[in-house]
Amino acid sequence: MRFSLILCLTACSVGTPTAVATQAAPLEELTDRFVEPQTRLRFPLREGVTVEDKHYDPTLPLKKFRHSIHLITSNGVAVVIDVWDNPTHRTLQDWFGEHLSFLIDGETRVSEREVTSLKLPALLLEQPRSEQAISMAVAVFAHREQVFRVTCIDSDAEGSALPRALFEALLHELELEVKP
Repeated sequence: MRFSLILCLTACSVGTPTAVATQAAPLEELTDRFVEPQTRLRFPLREGVTVEDKHYDPTLPLKKFRHSIHLITSNGVAVVIDVWDNPTHRTLQDWFGEHLSFLIDGETRVSEREVTSLKLPALLLEQPRSEQAISMAVAVFAHREQVFRVTCIDSDAEGSALPRALFEALLHELELEVKP
């Protein structure tokens, strides 16, 4: 599985995330820092953005995420953070290949970049808008016993660059293993 993922990453890689990041609109003022105690995540909370977090049964199979955090604007859900347990500390590539490789298709642009305040390596997937689906940007990264998927919903939304700006700020400023 790892070999096919590497081939797909090589074959699908086009573009750089920096070019996309420069398109993000400025964010509203920082109003607070949101701390989610079960995942031990902390991130800036901007004015006009609310958070809804959900936690699931920890006895579910490892392929199911344990936590889901939604950042919501006046237009709806803009960014989603999903968190899986990774008790065996599998590498990001191995874990991704087994659980999330379905996210890559012929239209997906794949690149790598550093994310979070810890500068962790991440896979960045850009899925363009189509006639049947909105665009999405997805960053997947691992840290110790957790794997994170941060998804920007409608990353090139017409009339609002806010989802992309929230996504980029979150990837840059997200803090892990925070003590509540």
